[in-house]
Amino acid sequence: MSKKEDKNKDKQIEIKNKILDILNINENNKSIILYDMDKNMELQNAILSLEKDCEKYFACSNWTYFVYKRLEKESERKYLILLKNILSACKIEYVNKSHYIKINDERIKTVKYIFI
Repeated sequence: MSKKEDKNKDKQIEIKNKILDILNINENNKSIILYDMDKNMELQNAILSLEKDCEKYFACSNWTYFVYKRLEKESERKYLILLKNILSACKIEYVNKSHYIKINDERIKTVKYIFI
């Protein structure tokens, strides 16, 4: 564990709790669907708003999100990359599974993230 991470444990726990709140993950709700996240700009912006806090309180220079940013590499789902980096750093375990939803009588394939 780096000095930065050791020193900022309380702030990291705050960020962990924020991300779970943003995703509405709790004892009664342990999953979220990628399709819903893609359609929810408020959720995406809330995740992306944690960028500065992550830079302050985590040793994150090698996170995919920040590497892409430095290289000015475009990504279709920046929010998802940052989300996965935060989940990993906070040791939040999840599995992802193929999932189908029905919208206007159309079957759409997406991903369901289930938190352990």
